Amino acid sequence: MSIFTRIFIAIGLGLAALPSAAQDCTVYQHRDYGGAHWGIDAGERLAGLGDPGINQTCSHSNCTIYWRADWNDQISSFRVRRGCTITLSEHIDGSRIPPRGYGGHFRSNKSYRYVGSRWNDKASLAECSCQN
Repeated sequence: MSIFTRIFIAIGLGLAALPSAAQDCTVYQHRDYGGAHWGIDAGERLAGLGDPGINQTCSHSNCTIYWRADWNDQISSFRVRRGCTITLSEHIDGSRIPPRGYGGHFRSNKSYRYVGSRWNDKASLAECSCQN
């Protein structure tokens, strides 16, 4: 293998390890921003349910719902961009569009390296909102 091929592979692996483009809010599977992560922008929701197959039209234009059952009860830390707020909900009502959270709520406009034992692996819905 040539030196140029090795350098190209090393650069590619290094870039793959970098987080994706900055998101307004990013949730992480493990504490200290470790494990798998999912970025959500203002108006987006990460729903810990499989896609219910119902009409996904929201009442406003900036509404994206990521239906991901594999993210149910997985969040342990999150990052929040300045001017944004993340809301975690303990339970989710997926029969409505957009899905609504109920039960306990954890709302923050700052990043948390660990959400604490009360919220670790408990959230079923993550919503991000930002000031204009």
